[in-house]
Amino acid sequence: MRKTISLLLCVLVMVPVLLLCACGDSNATVESIMEIDSNYVGHRKITVTYPLSADVDELTKILKENNPLPKGKASRFEYFGVEHDGYSFVLDIVFESKDDYVKKMSELVGRQVQSDMRQIETVMCTGTRMKEDFDVADIISWITELSLENNNTKNIGFDYSVNTVSINGTVFNTKSTVDIDEREGEAVESITIETANLKNETFDRTVTYIVPNKTYEKLAGSIEPYFASITPSNAQYADWTNKGANWEYKVILKGVENLGEGTVRLLENDFHHIGYGHFGDVESPLSESLAFEESFNTFSFVNKKGDPVELTYIYALPTKTTHGDGMMLTNGSWEKVGAWSEGVYTLTTESDMFNIRIPDGIQYDIEGIDMKLKVNDNDSFTKTIDFLYEKADGMDAMLFAQEYFRNKGAMVETGENDEYLFCKVTCSGTSSEITDQYVKLFGSGNFMTYKLKQPALSLSKKSRMTDYIDFSYMLNSENAQKPITYTVTSDSNEKIKSLSLEGGETLKRKGDDTLLCIFVPQGKGVVSYKGKIPNAGRVVLFCIVSISVVALAVAVFYLKFLKKKKVENEESLTEEILSDSELKDEIDRDIEENIGNMTDEDISELERLVNECEDEQEEE
Repeated sequence: MRKTISLLLCVLVMVPVLLLCACGDSNATVESIMEIDSNYVGHRKITVTYPLSADVDELTKILKENNPLPKGKASRFEYFGVEHDGYSFVLDIVFESKDDYVKKMSELVGRQVQSDMRQIETVMCTGTRMKEDFDVADIISWITELSLENNNTKNIGFDYSVNTVSINGTVFNTKSTVDIDEREGEAVESITIETANLKNETFDRTVTYIVPNKTYEKLAGSIEPYFASITPSNAQYADWTNKGANWEYKVILKGVENLGEGTVRLLENDFHHIGYGHFGDVESPLSESLAFEESFNTFSFVNKKGDPVELTYIYALPTKTTHGDGMMLTNGSWEKVGAWSEGVYTLTTESDMFNIRIPDGIQYDIEGIDMKLKVNDNDSFTKTIDFLYEKADGMDAMLFAQEYFRNKGAMVETGENDEYLFCKVTCSGTSSEITDQYVKLFGSGNFMTYKLKQPALSLSKKSRMTDYIDFSYMLNSENAQKPITYTVTSDSNEKIKSLSLEGGETLKRKGDDTLLCIFVPQGKGVVSYKGKIPNAGRVVLFCIVSISVVALAVAVFYLKFLKKKKVENEESLTEEILSDSELKDEIDRDIEENIGNMTDEDISELERLVNECEDEQEEE
């Protein structure tokens, strides 16, 4: 009997293990091939090949329905069936210019992306440089996410090892993120770009190159003609000066209206963007901002190690002009960089491709920001964000924020409490719906995710909400020091177990606390909570099984006890065993009848007891 039970238990344990093993299909391979010329004309084909063991019938239908490419365009997404020893899906993006390529990549990736390329052949540098701030996984994230959500393909991983770029017929192998650097050249120690915004759409600009003596002497007879050839004809000054161990070449442009033309020549760029004015994503609830924005690369120069040249970027505003913090576009988000001192902004970087933005205009002060998340039901939330202002002089700031949110179609209200004036904006819906509202109001760095799962041996569903917050771009240095809080409450049967800040603290619920509150320093962070939703059906099933097992165990124990008794009559023993069997059947009948008559209060009490037991296990 004992061997039979042990064998049965082993079988029961091994079945799910074998099932899991059977589901562990091999990876899908992802191959990206880009063909491009020096004018950014070409196409990028990404092939996703699932193993033959995968069941892709349902996934194929889902991917076709969720294809994000616009209909009627040259770009396409198709399913080709069995190719390359697997089921192949092909995404082919065609582009006619750099702007077209960046636009299409941004739409697929879901954020503003950067891409730049330069083939160089000058006295100072020769070779190829191409750099992007996104990878293949970002481009096909909609495919991988749908694949992981599908039961038939959820255990399949993705291999991104094949990524090639052909530039004017020359093929380069690169990692998942394009970062090609095949340059050789003569060393430039550093480059300094100084810009003075004179307002009225005119600027002064000084560009200074520091060249080591070794480079200057090696290229004697060719270096001066080269730099003269890239100097704009409207330069007010351009000359060489010896600085001991280095030579300095300085070019001064005065009162120019189009800095872009001069900078394209001085940096040997194929493309240069520069602008000053109102940008759609510059203005925020806290600023009526103009901004100076510039994007460029220094691909045409290298330092003595063949790496990017150190760049110092200096920007000056007229005296007493208010301004915000300088920002650099990094992976789709504007990150604060550099520092201001007496109206002069300075940034030193070794990045050879970047977008920089420097805001000026009215900057409003706040006393803090309160974010409150109310959990309504499974993946249903109400989120409010209160911008708080001083009662004495915060009226203008409050009214500006109100108008800002109204213009974006948000639910907004203003008022005052015991301490502050406030402007409250409300977002409601699922995590996906709130994300759509978030991005519209606060930019692509703000979004929510919600996941719900039922562990195999658990009596409740486990939930996890993650909220990615990036208000840092709108906070000047003073506002960034004000308290920013995030509070979670639940108005549903979803019990919040803990609230945490990535890289920071974790708060756990104790007793009957109705809310958890955490600070988000500098207005940027990843906040998440872990929750639990009782599953009444499983609790009842657990009780039925538990009571049945206990009853059976008692009966078995009782039988063994009877067997140990010394009996004189074998018939008597048989009668006892039969009698016990009848008793066991009666117990089982009673259990079924009682379970069927259980009230909602009884089930709730069982849920509470089971949850307490699970809580104790989690804490252990």
